[in-house]
Amino acid sequence: MSKTARTNVILCILTVIVGIFAIFFAFRSDKLIKNGIKQGIGTPTIYVHGLNGSLKSTNHLVTVASRDGGTKALIVYVAKNGDLSYEGHLDKHMKNPLIQVNFKDNDAPVSQQVDWLHKILINLKQKYHYENYNAVGHSAGCVSILQTTALYGHDSDMPQLQKFVSIAGPYNGVIGINDRPHSNLIVNSYGKPQYENLSNKWYPAYSELLKECKNFPKGVQILNIYGNYGKMPNSDGYVSIPSARSLQYLVHNKAQGYQGIQINGNNAQHSRLHSNPVVDRLTSRFLFDNN
Repeated sequence: MSKTARTNVILCILTVIVGIFAIFFAFRSDKLIKNGIKQGIGTPTIYVHGLNGSLKSTNHLVTVASRDGGTKALIVYVAKNGDLSYEGHLDKHMKNPLIQVNFKDNDAPVSQQVDWLHKILINLKQKYHYENYNAVGHSAGCVSILQTTALYGHDSDMPQLQKFVSIAGPYNGVIGINDRPHSNLIVNSYGKPQYENLSNKWYPAYSELLKECKNFPKGVQILNIYGNYGKMPNSDGYVSIPSARSLQYLVHNKAQGYQGIQINGNNAQHSRLHSNPVVDRLTSRFLFDNN
């Protein structure tokens, strides 16, 4: 065999070897990425504000979370007609991407927020291919997350909720509308309220949530944070403690883990809870520890 022929043979063999290694490492890299997403390394967290809220309601939470293990990624703007627009960048390689939702019609009832949030979550799976997600809500945003999960949490076109942080959620009445700070009680260790408040213009009735939560998916971890405001004890000034605590009864036989934490003092006021440093630390620890 000539020298040129031997050189060509060696080059062919080297090309085949390099190709095999390239395929192996590409496959292994893709597998690691998929496993990472499955294990929660890339799990996105969606932040949902409440009535009359905006990005300002979740900006502080997201800023702190981005220092504690998350990555600022997207803002989803929801127009009054339900059209979605996006600001920022999201891909599956990001570690714990943080996504803020901003409803242009921030006085829309929870039922409308649920429709919009459902649309966002379907898009999160179809466009970005996420199988799981976490959620942080403030006020009405908490109820919207809960109801969306109860109604659609088993659908195959939806990502599955893993962790849910509820901050000042009015699950069973709002002060000044259909509740008062000392009018209701939690009567057992499962969080059952003494009275089930009726629906109003913005919120569903507790009985409706109770019925829907029979289909709440099992395995969700829940952190429920609520305030005891010094100037209006037994409430955060807007949501009574029993109303917030009644979340537990809605999910007590479904949630993988449930923890309720009361925040006390002037910074436990309803609109201050989402920028309270204690709440920040609790939220980040819950979302990112053991991920």
